Parts: sequence; C-alpha cells; structure tokens
Amino acid sequence: MKPLNLTKRERQIMNIFWNADKPLSANDIAVQQQDLSKNTIQAVVRKLKNHDLLKVADIGYSGTVLTRLYAPNVTQEDFLAAELSEQSLLNLITNFIETNKEIDTLNELEKLIKDRQGELTK
Repeated sequence: MKPLNLTKRERQIMNIFWNADKPLSANDIAVQQQDLSKNTIQAVVRKLKNHDLLKVADIGYSGTVLTRLYAPNVTQEDFLAAELSEQSLLNLITNFIETNKEIDTLNELEKLIKDRQGELTK
C-alpha cells in the first residue's frame, strides 16, 4: 500500500469506519457527524473508495431507499504503518520499548519478533 496524505475530513471519516463494528452508509455517518453535510460525506466516501481505502461491503436500506454499505478495505494499523517511513517506524517502536513499563507487553513484543525471525529463516 502506498502512503496517502488524507485530509482532516477524510481521516475523520476513516476513523468512523475503523471504529464501527459493521458496514456503514453515508447516512449512518451523517447521523454520527452532524456537522458534515450528506453531500460532503458522499464525496469523501467516493474518494476513499477510489483510493481503495473503502469497499462496498453490502447493500442495505436507508429508510426505504437501497444504499451502499461501506467497510474499511485496510486496517488502521496497516494504514498508519504505510504512512510512516521505515526509519520513522523504527524510531516509534524504539520509543515504545524504552518508555513501556509493562513486562507482559514487552514479552509479547519479543515473542512476535522471535516468531517473525523464525519465519524469515525457514
């Protein structure tokens, strides 16, 4: 995935999708974000779909009208990782390790690293 520079509004709408437990319509977003017009939401959703960040997950009803229901096509974690350069990501992980005080979290991270090293040496 190549990094995209999302606008504040695009990021706001992607966050709604990432935090949702089901596919959403533009109308569902308008209910949550009443400061945005439906036209703005539809334009942003269309742009996000064109960039493959959203996919049409289903067709549902908004009242009595058929409407597309959208879901994220990429996880928030994968998107954020793509936004960061390898060096920035390394700096972020290094800072996380140095400031973390939870031994269980550090042990889990160590296990993930060892598992990945094992996969790469096969």
